[in-house]
Amino acid sequence: KTHSTNAAESELTKVTGYISTGSYSINRIISGDVFNGIPEGRVITFAGESSSGKSLIVSQIIANALDPNQNNYDVVFYIDSEGGGLWDYLKSKNVNLEKIEYLPVASTEECAVQMIQIYDSLEKAKAEGNPIKALVVLDSFGALSADKIITDATNKSQMVQDMGTGARLKNTLMSTLMMRVVRSNCSLIVINHEYQDPSAMFTSKIHQMSGGLGIQFASHVQLQCEKLLVKSTDTDFMTGLEK
Repeated sequence: KTHSTNAAESELTKVTGYISTGSYSINRIISGDVFNGIPEGRVITFAGESSSGKSLIVSQIIANALDPNQNNYDVVFYIDSEGGGLWDYLKSKNVNLEKIEYLPVASTEECAVQMIQIYDSLEKAKAEGNPIKALVVLDSFGALSADKIITDATNKSQMVQDMGTGARLKNTLMSTLMMRVVRSNCSLIVINHEYQDPSAMFTSKIHQMSGGLGIQFASHVQLQCEKLLVKSTDTDFMTGLEK
């Protein structure tokens, strides 16, 4: 027997709220409204090269989510695969760090177990009538590696080629999480690396993301961050005080 719901009546097809990015322009790009931002219950990916500002934007979203005068979230799950995290920035914003669950992971497999457990718990709480306002952040998707690669390298005493194992595991992870994110109504923010395709005949302003195609298909919103290159001698542009 098939259990169906009219699409107009289903809560899964509706966005119930937003978290501001702290930037009117970025809010407008993502949601079409300067006051909204990222939608709740969706997968949002911020991709970019190093020092392009993606982690800073995500840190501001975390601050806004936990702000009692804005979204007043119960908890933020911060899954760290890089050993980073902008804790000093969050402290400067007077963020209640006790509401951030810090979960370091060393492999794609460990990350998958942690995230599936988190979202299954959030779904269960919602089904029991005790929904938790939570935000999940993965920093970063591109830094995840497969346990199998390390195990093979250890056993053979030499590094072995990936052969697509890492990408397949990441694709499976994202396809597994996608509907869990929607049903729990708890957004997943993914920070990812990007690169230019060296095999492309022509350069493109839209760069490829690491980790396979699964992250692209699973993301409801993707934002590519780029660095603005400004010559340090161009003081007229930078300060407007000198020519």
